[in-house]
Amino acid sequence: MKFLRIIFAVILAILITIILPNFSFAATEINTVLLIKEAIATWYYIIRFIAVAVMLVVLIFIGIKIAL
Repeated sequence: MKFLRIIFAVILAILITIILPNFSFAATEINTVLLIKEAIATWYYIIRFIAVAVMLVVLIFIGIKIAL
């Protein structure tokens, strides 16, 4: 039950910072959210690039196997 209260408090804090950005503490939270979004976007780009490279290698491997 204590765990659910903590989760509820965290979700409520996040919603307050998103919905009411005029508070003084919200400015630092928005910067933190922006940093997290940029980090996730960077990781997404890296993982997508690796996935495309692996698919290209698999495509070349299958093409060589079919040709021989």
